[in-house]
Amino acid sequence: MTDFYAKSKDDNWTPDDGYRRALSKTIRPVVLREHVLPLAERQALAERVKAEEAAAEQRALRRRALFIEAMERKRERLRLEREKEEARRIELVRQATLGKLSMIVSEVGAEFGLKLQQMRSESRSAYFQEPRRKAAWRIWNEESASFTAIGRALNRDHSSIIHMIAMYAGPRGLPMPPCAANRWAKISAMRNVGKTADVG
Repeated sequence: MTDFYAKSKDDNWTPDDGYRRALSKTIRPVVLREHVLPLAERQALAERVKAEEAAAEQRALRRRALFIEAMERKRERLRLEREKEEARRIELVRQATLGKLSMIVSEVGAEFGLKLQQMRSESRSAYFQEPRRKAAWRIWNEESASFTAIGRALNRDHSSIIHMIAMYAGPRGLPMPPCAANRWAKISAMRNVGKTADVG
């Protein structure tokens, strides 16, 4: 019978040699490199790791700050756009309202042979008082516009508009706002004692 061990390249090989070689190839416990580093190198490594962690934290904070800043800019941009859109809407409404009120002023002016420019002029001539008073009352009665809006249509302040409405509606017994009614009551009382407040 052929000897199995005779086929080995090493004629001196024995089963005991194979056993020892197998033992030499057994898995040994893994020893981390940092455990065998000198103290100075371990300290340097720890400091480097700490510095890298601090740098990573700073980068994260910087990214968060940039994100918050970008969101704030976006919110501010949206707020400005909303304000601009609201201002544009208000301006369109104001122009539409002013156009409608100007039409009434023009109609009343045409009844008296006056143009819109004359109705809105700075002149306080008595010739323009009655048309302006009628226009102010019509706008208030038909459009329920504010005194400020009526004042823009007639180029007058709101106090003058109240006086115009009172002077037009009072003598005719027409409806008027409470503030104009109070004004007319004062004017009537002053007239009763011989005073006049007929200023247009």
